Amino acid sequence: MWTAVVLIVAVGASILSDLPTHATPAQRAREVATVVRQINTDLHACVFAASQSFTIYRQITAGTFPPGDRALVPRYLSDDQQACSFEDQSIYSVSTITIPNISAGSDLTALVKAVLEWSTSDAVGAIVDIETLVKSPHDARVLRDLAKRERMLASDRALAEHDLRAADRTVGTEPIPNVALPALPHPNTG
Repeated sequence: MWTAVVLIVAVGASILSDLPTHATPAQRAREVATVVRQINTDLHACVFAASQSFTIYRQITAGTFPPGDRALVPRYLSDDQQACSFEDQSIYSVSTITIPNISAGSDLTALVKAVLEWSTSDAVGAIVDIETLVKSPHDARVLRDLAKRERMLASDRALAEHDLRAADRTVGTEPIPNVALPALPHPNTG
């Protein structure tokens, strides 16, 4: 008898815990903000790496990269490429973020997809192009591809911002942090 009562109570508790809850708009906004902060934390190394790669490339093409550090460039760029790939645990973590079951969930899923495209495809492709251009600075095919990658970085950054704004409009009560994707190459450097 006690076993039956315990079983009924356990099943009842399980059913109650699985029922949807009615989160307040502020709670939903906090859930969105938590996902964005997690994305930004996980992307930090890639954002730094992609920015560093463009800075190295800009300095090399301008002739301002320190000659004594030139031998380190292949290693820097290789590390940068890895930081934006699924080989890096932080990037992998972006792909496994748990999206809350809220009205903005589909916008957050699209945001994660755009961020992963920005890092694992656009940034990695640009870094690979930069690696080639460091060795062969006048390779026209690679120069064209780098220009295409720069447009893709901008496009996927804009898409991520659009998805975030859509999530923000859906929950719309509290400020949501921005996604920390830089404009690359940096606007002030072309």
